[in-house]
Amino acid sequence: MRANKRTIILFNPMPVEHPVAIRNKQTTSLQVPLVNVPLSLLAIARMARDDFNVKVINAVVDNDYKENILGMCADALCLGVSSMTCYQIKDGIDVSSAVKESNPYLPVIWGGYHPSTEPIQTLTNPHIDIVIRGQGELTFREVVEKIKNNNPLNDVPGVSYKDGGRIISNPDRKFEDVNVFPPLPYDMVDVERHVKGYKFGSRCLDYYASQGCASGCDFCSEPLFCKKHWSGLRPETVVSQLEYLAKTYNIDTFMIRDSDFFLNVRRVREMCEILIQKNMAIRLTSVNARMEHIVRIDDDLLALARKAGIRELFIGIESGFQDALDVMNKGEEIQLAI
Repeated sequence: MRANKRTIILFNPMPVEHPVAIRNKQTTSLQVPLVNVPLSLLAIARMARDDFNVKVINAVVDNDYKENILGMCADALCLGVSSMTCYQIKDGIDVSSAVKESNPYLPVIWGGYHPSTEPIQTLTNPHIDIVIRGQGELTFREVVEKIKNNNPLNDVPGVSYKDGGRIISNPDRKFEDVNVFPPLPYDMVDVERHVKGYKFGSRCLDYYASQGCASGCDFCSEPLFCKKHWSGLRPETVVSQLEYLAKTYNIDTFMIRDSDFFLNVRRVREMCEILIQKNMAIRLTSVNARMEHIVRIDDDLLALARKAGIRELFIGIESGFQDALDVMNKGEEIQLAI
């Protein structure tokens, strides 16, 4: 029975200090993407939802998120917090502190880009007990099982944690093929509160078709997060999921959150061909790409991508000076942008 399942609270903190405009969606085009689906939390929630009562709380759309979390923490198994290097750290620590004050024995787990790149710094905070580094699906599942059974974390790859007065970091976990995971459970959030208008459509939703990045840019957290690994969903899987989401939630535009959508050009071509065959009236926006991958796209594929619904490419040029690109270990020549 579901009533017998332990509750796991997953929290996405506020990315900015003043949330009112974002919650009302009265924002500039730059701010609109902040009203997003917490994909990273759904990624780990899918691994635990069958055996635990998982609650996903997104501060961006929940006015009373702190009170709601505190109302659940008395009997919860753990609190999970996902954070980037931004205001999310302050908000996440504020909530973690309040939770520890309410229930000092509740394990607080942090993951995401900032904790993954700075696990020791993160764990120096007295309100944080465990850090999940990098791709979190399998690690999170193992950690919550260990907590449930009161077992130590010493054999769980990809985790850093406190043991008495020490901070211990276990070896990294191998980056997993994303095709082995279940689909993201969008039903675990109120999708309607995350739908936004964005340039090419009135009902835009976040989606990712891959995880990771194979590049090693020094300015980016991805090399530390995914160790230069990349894994993409199969083309037919991507199209099937987009079709389901479009029909279920009346979505006309998808904001693609991949770090490098065009790494595998053959995969993109197959994806576009299937989208065209399906005659899906959707647009794909905010599609990230590296210069070296874009130059491999011929006119035929560009036309195919347009016909399939791709409307916007974000190309990471970063700088017009080669010396700057070399310093940041971009691994590309500026001539590619020309």
